[in-house]
Amino acid sequence: MGSATWRRSTRASTRHQTGHCNQSRSRRFDLVHPAVMLVVQEVVVSIHYFVRFEPRPGKAVEFREELLRVVEPTRTETGCVAINDFESLREPTVFAIHSEWVDEAALELHAQLPHTVRFLEAAKELLTHPVEGLRTRHIAGGAGSGASG
Repeated sequence: MGSATWRRSTRASTRHQTGHCNQSRSRRFDLVHPAVMLVVQEVVVSIHYFVRFEPRPGKAVEFREELLRVVEPTRTETGCVAINDFESLREPTVFAIHSEWVDEAALELHAQLPHTVRFLEAAKELLTHPVEGLRTRHIAGGAGSGASG
């Protein structure tokens, strides 16, 4: 009998929740042995990060510009799956970010990059509070009946 070897499968799969947002990715590895075929799947769960921002009185426009400025370079980061800025409908000076990262290491790297450091420095002067985010993992949900598909 020959010896076993691992090889990355050409049948690697990616699961999509709504067609545009990865909820988890899996990599398939095949153990190739003349006597047995074993398939091992490694599931990688992404990290979702939420932050709410409340600018100081008179600073909402300036903060909004800073928020928009940080999104494009963040979107190009290798570990960024998605990033979206939000503006409150009922409290026009309240903003939020939701971002999704391939893993915590990617989010940690993001926090150290020049465009993020510059944004955080500006936020110290423009916000009523320190920037504090919520790191989460997806546990349930998906597209609703109103989603077009």
